Amino acid sequence: VQDNLSHTLLKLFFKCNTNGTAKGAPRLIGSGATFRNHRVDFLGGFSSHVGFQNAFFAETMAAALAIEITHKKGW
Repeated sequence: VQDNLSHTLLKLFFKCNTNGTAKGAPRLIGSGATFRNHRVDFLGGFSSHVGFQNAFFAETMAAALAIEITHKKGW
Protein backbone atom coordinates (compact mmCIF):
# COMPACT_ATOMS: atom_id res chain seq x y z
CA VAL A 1 0.00 0.00 0.00
CA GLN A 2 2.83 2.42 0.85
CA ASP A 3 4.46 2.00 -2.59
CA ASN A 4 1.19 2.71 -4.38
CA LEU A 5 0.58 5.79 -2.24
CA SER A 6 4.08 7.14 -2.88
CA HIS A 7 3.75 6.52 -6.61
CA THR A 8 0.35 8.27 -6.70
CA LEU A 9 1.65 11.27 -4.75
CA LEU A 10 4.64 11.65 -7.08
CA LYS A 11 2.25 12.12 -10.01
CA LEU A 12 0.91 15.24 -8.30
CA PHE A 13 4.29 16.98 -8.29
CA PHE A 14 6.25 18.82 -10.93
CA LYS A 15 9.49 20.75 -10.98
CA CYS A 16 10.06 24.36 -11.93
CA ASN A 17 13.55 25.75 -12.53
CA THR A 18 13.77 29.55 -12.64
CA ASN A 19 16.59 31.90 -13.51
CA GLY A 20 17.09 35.62 -13.81
CA THR A 21 20.16 37.42 -15.04
CA ALA A 22 21.66 40.87 -15.32
CA LYS A 23 25.12 41.96 -16.41
CA GLY A 24 25.87 44.77 -14.01
CA ALA A 25 23.39 47.04 -12.27
CA PRO A 26 21.25 48.55 -13.52
CA ARG A 27 21.34 46.75 -16.85
CA LEU A 28 19.01 44.93 -19.20
CA ILE A 29 17.68 41.88 -17.41
CA GLY A 30 15.89 38.71 -18.38
CA SER A 31 13.99 35.98 -16.59
CA GLY A 32 12.92 32.48 -17.51
CA ALA A 33 11.76 29.11 -16.27
CA THR A 34 11.10 25.54 -17.33
CA PHE A 35 8.40 23.22 -16.01
CA ARG A 36 8.67 19.40 -15.90
CA ASN A 37 6.41 16.67 -14.52
CA HIS A 38 7.30 13.68 -12.34
CA ARG A 39 8.56 11.78 -15.42
CA VAL A 40 10.77 14.75 -16.39
CA ASP A 41 8.58 15.47 -19.44
CA PHE A 42 8.82 19.10 -20.55
CA LEU A 43 5.52 20.84 -19.75
CA GLY A 44 6.47 24.33 -20.86
CA GLY A 45 8.65 27.29 -20.20
CA PHE A 46 9.03 31.00 -20.66
CA SER A 47 11.61 33.68 -21.14
CA SER A 48 11.04 37.40 -20.82
CA HIS A 49 12.86 40.68 -21.14
CA VAL A 50 12.01 42.52 -17.94
CA GLY A 51 13.71 45.88 -18.45
CA PHE A 52 16.51 47.74 -16.67
CA GLN A 53 17.13 46.54 -13.11
CA ASN A 54 19.56 44.41 -11.11
CA ALA A 55 20.07 40.64 -10.81
CA PHE A 56 18.00 40.35 -7.62
CA PHE A 57 15.01 41.88 -9.39
CA ALA A 58 15.50 39.50 -12.34
CA GLU A 59 15.53 36.44 -10.06
CA THR A 60 12.48 37.70 -8.16
CA MET A 61 10.57 38.33 -11.39
CA ALA A 62 11.38 34.82 -12.64
CA ALA A 63 9.91 33.32 -9.47
CA ALA A 64 6.86 35.59 -9.55
CA LEU A 65 6.12 34.81 -13.21
CA ALA A 66 6.54 31.07 -12.57
CA ILE A 67 4.05 31.23 -9.68
CA GLU A 68 1.61 33.19 -11.85
CA ILE A 69 1.83 30.64 -14.68
CA THR A 70 1.37 27.64 -12.37
CA HIS A 71 -1.68 29.30 -10.82
CA LYS A 72 -3.24 30.06 -14.23
CA LYS A 73 -2.64 26.48 -15.43
CA GLY A 74 -3.97 24.96 -12.23
CA TRP A 75 -0.76 23.10 -11.45
